[in-house]
Amino acid sequence: RRPELRDKLRQAGFRMERLDYFNFAGYFAWWWNFRLLRRRAFSPSALRLFDRFLFPAQHALESRLLRPPIGQSLIAVAVAG
Repeated sequence: RRPELRDKLRQAGFRMERLDYFNFAGYFAWWWNFRLLRRRAFSPSALRLFDRFLFPAQHALESRLLRPPIGQSLIAVAVAG
């Protein structure tokens, strides 16, 4: 989680430059597949579909326009000292 990662980086002596969630759609795909449907893996065809069509558009939006409030991953940029 964001607060935990931020605290751990600060305790290790890093100064935060950026800490953002990433892969908004992937969060919901994960939740739907693993939590709601209780599956143990994504189907290969679903991954191909996501990687080819949804992810490129989502990445363009997230990296250029919007920083999502939640996501499947966190991206941290921190500087020592």
